[in-house]
Amino acid sequence: MMRRIFLLILTLFVPALASANPIPSVSNPSGTDRVRTSEGASCEQAISTGKTIQFGTYGATGNEDSDNYYGGDPNNYYHQNQDEAGIYAAITFQFGGEERVDCSRLYEFELRERKREEELAQAEHELKLLQIEAEKYRLLKMKQMNTTFSE
Repeated sequence: MMRRIFLLILTLFVPALASANPIPSVSNPSGTDRVRTSEGASCEQAISTGKTIQFGTYGATGNEDSDNYYGGDPNNYYHQNQDEAGIYAAITFQFGGEERVDCSRLYEFELRERKREEELAQAEHELKLLQIEAEKYRLLKMKQMNTTFSE
């Protein structure tokens, strides 16, 4: 019986003593891993796929300085110093979740494809340079032959 009375008193008085401060939300790590090929194929996976649990404490500082607004009456209910000192700290644990998609094969494929395209562009450039050199040589030979025939 005494235990029930104690619990009843505790239930009535604890909420009156407690300060109700809102706990700031802590953002969970989020974002995506995304690989998009030059042809438009893509692989995308959310980074934060698990569930989280958060622990922390909170407090706030605030000063109700409403003297001017309420006429400066010190007996006024709103003329009170309402400082509350405190801090907020949270630790977020991520656990469980689904297995992530492995985009590394598509990423490696795209890197190899880009390297091949770069090598092909380099080879085409070198081929054009060789063609220009060959044409210059041909024109120079032709000029020499024309000069020889005209003499």
